[in-house]
Order: sequence, then structure tokens, then C-alpha cells
Amino acid sequence: GGGVEFEDSVIDDFLSASQAEFSKSSKQMLAYNIRKMKKLVDDPEAFGRFLDQSFAEVDSDGGGTLGRDEMLRVWGGVRKAMGEMDCDERGFDRAFKELDANGDGVISKAEYGPFFRQLVTDNLHRMQRKFVRLNKRAQSNSFLAMEDQAPEI
Repeated sequence: GGGVEFEDSVIDDFLSASQAEFSKSSKQMLAYNIRKMKKLVDDPEAFGRFLDQSFAEVDSDGGGTLGRDEMLRVWGGVRKAMGEMDCDERGFDRAFKELDANGDGVISKAEYGPFFRQLVTDNLHRMQRKFVRLNKRAQSNSFLAMEDQAPEI
């Protein structure tokens, strides 16, 4: 199977979309991302490669495990992506202890896997909810536009 990367033309098309087309283009890009993410979640082999790639990127010292500082960067990135501005270190410490199933003070790839799958799945669900909201807004806007054009009686 192929990778999960974006094709340049898709990104170029998205970036060059005019303001009038932005809503439509962002909806198309979101649909594209949802399809890619769903394929990833549903294909164990592809997900395994994605997990390996993610783990290697987070494992900045190449030690084969993730220490507190490495996981704290992931935690901060996830919170920022969800619109949270603070780091919430107490919440992080609880989550880290929960992830560190064997209590050795580091996160192995086996311990990281379920966390990462949940992270990806939650992101997929968030994108699907956003897509539904965009569709409802588009339907509402088109109804209002039709109402504005209704002939006088």
C-alpha cells in the first residue's frame, strides 16, 4: 500500500483556493483527510507503519523508549491541537503513570501503541463531527439564500 502523505497538488489546490471557494475547499480537504485517516485506522499494516514513524519522531534521543520530556512534547502538542493553551502537567503526570504499565519510568512502543491508536481515532471522530457541522451550515446557508430569493406574493 501507499503512504499516508498528502499529494502536493492537493495541498497546492487547497492553499490557492479563493476566499469565495474556501468553505467548499476546506470541506473537500476535510473529507479527503477523513478518508485517509479512516483507511489508516482500518488497515493494521498501514497503522503499524504510521505508529512506527510516530514513535521514531517522538523518540528524539533514539533510545527505543519515550521518557517524560519526550511524552510531554506529545502531550503539549495534543492539547494545543485541541485548543487547550496550558500544558496541565498534573493531568500529564496521571496519564504518563497510566501509560507506563510496567512502572519503569519510560513508555515502550507496546505501551505507546494503544495511546496512539486512541489519539488517531479521537482525531478521526473530531474531523467527522466537524464535517457534519460544515454540511449542516452549508445546508442552512443555501436554505437562507433560497429564502432571500423567494418571489413576493
